[in-house]
Amino acid sequence: MLIVEDDEGMRDLLGDTLSSAGYDCTAVSDGLRALSHLASGEAVDLVFSDIGMPGMSGIDLLQTVKTVAPTTPVVL
Repeated sequence: MLIVEDDEGMRDLLGDTLSSAGYDCTAVSDGLRALSHLASGEAVDLVFSDIGMPGMSGIDLLQTVKTVAPTTPVVL
């Protein structure tokens, strides 16, 4: 799971909570880093993203993910 959250405290909380529930998580701070992670070739089974982020919003990220990785589910 790829967590995309600009707030560091929330990003850490989500990562810790989901990891302790058994999910393999990678957390990044913005949409551009999320796209770089997707481009790296590492498998991502779900993108879990904040909606309101500076720069690339969660909606913008969703639209781009659907172009570059159309089978990857996105939860906003």
